[in-house]
Amino acid sequence: MANGERCSDKKGMTAAQPPTAQLRAAFEQSPVSTVVYDATGRPIAANRSFERLWGASLADTPPDYNLLTDPQLDAAGMLPAIRRAFSGEAVTTPPIRYVMSDAVGRGHVVWTQGHFYPVRDEHGSVSQVVLTHEDVTGRMESEAQLIATARRAERLQLLTAALSTAATPDEVAQAVVAHAAVALDAAGVVIARITSGGDHLHIMQAGEMPDPLAADWQRFPLSAPVPLAEVARTGAPVFLESRDAWEERFPGMLPMLEMTGHHANAVMPLVVNAEVLGVIGAAFDAPRAFDETDRALAMTIAQQCAQALERARLYDAERRARQEAEAANRSKGEFLAAMSHELRTPLNAIAGHVQLLEMEIYGPLTAGQREALERIERAQRYLLRHVNDVLNFARLRAGRLEYELAPVELAMVIRELEPMIGPQLTAKSLTYNAEISPGQVALADREKLVQVLLNLVSNAAKFTAAGGTVVVDCVDRADGTGDPGVVFVRVSDSGVGIPDDKWESIFEPFVQVDASPAGRLGGTGLGLAISRDLVRGMGGDLRVRSTLGAGSSFTIALPRA
Repeated sequence: MANGERCSDKKGMTAAQPPTAQLRAAFEQSPVSTVVYDATGRPIAANRSFERLWGASLADTPPDYNLLTDPQLDAAGMLPAIRRAFSGEAVTTPPIRYVMSDAVGRGHVVWTQGHFYPVRDEHGSVSQVVLTHEDVTGRMESEAQLIATARRAERLQLLTAALSTAATPDEVAQAVVAHAAVALDAAGVVIARITSGGDHLHIMQAGEMPDPLAADWQRFPLSAPVPLAEVARTGAPVFLESRDAWEERFPGMLPMLEMTGHHANAVMPLVVNAEVLGVIGAAFDAPRAFDETDRALAMTIAQQCAQALERARLYDAERRARQEAEAANRSKGEFLAAMSHELRTPLNAIAGHVQLLEMEIYGPLTAGQREALERIERAQRYLLRHVNDVLNFARLRAGRLEYELAPVELAMVIRELEPMIGPQLTAKSLTYNAEISPGQVALADREKLVQVLLNLVSNAAKFTAAGGTVVVDCVDRADGTGDPGVVFVRVSDSGVGIPDDKWESIFEPFVQVDASPAGRLGGTGLGLAISRDLVRGMGGDLRVRSTLGAGSSFTIALPRA
């Protein structure tokens, strides 16, 4: 058959169409959007799939349109690749978001990837170029959504990090203004707190707000007809997507919008434990439709800001309370130190006059007078000891006590105790044992270590019944500890013991195990507090183990010299 034609003698069969007609039919019926350009870049044919995809036809194309000068393709940097197709090279371009209405006056917006196929004439020259469009809108929108989600998460992380380090309400406000606007893709953010009186809003920080406007709105009543006040009153968020929405709900705010250039607005309450602390507002310089994702993100950011603001408030309150307590402690310490000095002067004078009387400077004494002087002298020593305790405690807490650390032979220090505590032990018929392991040397202040040991042994004697036992020993190990860099001195007794829930409280100042009038054995309750502070000041520690009714054991741990 010539010319590619076929015939049939069977009834009902028709002659085959010429090849050009077949191609034309395939072109028209193809499910792929296809357009054909002449060698100069003018469109000369487009199929029905093109019209369905783009919402426009070839007839809509302006007379002067040329593919090789298309502004959208030029802006996307695609024209060099397309020109290669007109030079005879098959070309696939990257995806582009093409707005057909910008090109021909009407049509759809489609993400498309173009495939260009040159068609040559019998001389080998490119006479036409066929372009097929691959609709990649779904893929590109999914990718864009993933990218937006990742960017939103990254921005939210930056805000979270900034809020986590904010230690004061002002720092929280600064972090919100700096990072929340980026996280929300907003032109600016404002954060405001409800005042302590509960009837006004105070703007803490505001971004992208003209200075005169910021000054006028620094503080305003909750009754004001504005979005910030409404959200603070009701605790419900407000989303205004355009100036039309503003005009409908807050018509008086339109002049402010003109001044700022804003259109959309989102205002969220700052809520902690069902209480509205304030509000955060985000302004947008174009209309915006807030979908569920946008609203959920805004509320999440508001919740984070509210928690950070409350945390900073509590921290700030705790810091202020601590500073006030420290100032009060300093004042108390200074008062105690001053009073101790004032009390020691007359007490020393009393001691001096008692000694003069005992020396019979003013005349001979009767037996009764000498006994009275002895009672006065005992009372003076008792009172002076407590005054000295108060003075030492005040110096310790004020940090004005200095330590002279040097190697101290513990056996020698323990031997020195017996003459000082002998009368107290003898008065109660207590058995005293000093079990000393030789060669134990600690790094300590000798004078202060003697004071600590004297306090502990005196306490042991005080709380041990007549006929009991007091033991002082120096050992390598205590309480199961075997640190070679530590040496231990232990003071044990067979006394009344201490309840286990009081083991720590007895080291607090002015605390005694039994403060009732019947059980009180005298003292200020400072001895153990001073002793632990002194030991810790020497780089060690003081701990207790005790069984109620069976005795106590106080262990000093000091660095080994």
